Amino acid sequence: MPSSNRSLRSVAFLLSNLATESVELPRFLKREQVIALLLGGIGAAVLGAVDDLLDLRARWQLAGQLALGLFAVWLGISIDFIDNPFRR
Repeated sequence: MPSSNRSLRSVAFLLSNLATESVELPRFLKREQVIALLLGGIGAAVLGAVDDLLDLRARWQLAGQLALGLFAVWLGISIDFIDNPFRR
């Protein structure tokens, strides 16, 4: 598949996520957290599009993902609880 089609899929995925997440803010998140999550999603989509266009090596993909993770932590995103979906 040509790389231009792959990058267009990344952009389409980003736009669909932005459209669904901007409809209503989740009640348990603060406005700043939602903005941070949207910025992280944009960053991940940009990283994916750059990877599609330039065929980045795995180390640069990992470095970008780590940078996005550190950015999320810096903006105050944390996971306080993980539920077990298999628990009865």
